[in-house]
Amino acid sequence: MSDKERQEILAMIAAGKITAAQGAEMLSASRQAPPPASPTPPEPPKSEWVEEMPAKSNGRKPSWLHIRVSDGEGRNKVSVNFPLRFVKFGLRLGSRFAPELEGIKLDELNEVLEDVEAGTLVEVIEEEKGEHVHIYVD
Repeated sequence: MSDKERQEILAMIAAGKITAAQGAEMLSASRQAPPPASPTPPEPPKSEWVEEMPAKSNGRKPSWLHIRVSDGEGRNKVSVNFPLRFVKFGLRLGSRFAPELEGIKLDELNEVLEDVEAGTLVEVIEEEKGEHVHIYVD
């Protein structure tokens, strides 16, 4: 899919001609080959609530945001991949309809997303249930 076609789909979403879910389906259906599967991160130590991991940079800007939630036994419960460009667009669009986003400086958040290096952004372990949330970009 060309950049022009992607921009047309995003414009249709912004104009309200299609929903964000329909646009996401169109974008994902048009891809010929799915992105390579991200390896499951190693199970972090259970004794820490939040673990800080160093970012791994391979010299290129990350283009995907990954969200993984796994249970205490390492099985994925939720696995979501978003193109970073779509996240930025969604934040702008969502800020118009979500009062919860009021007060968040979207320009600053977009700048952070522009400058972020590949690697872990957030990792949280819920000790009681043993759930593991891992948010990273590559």
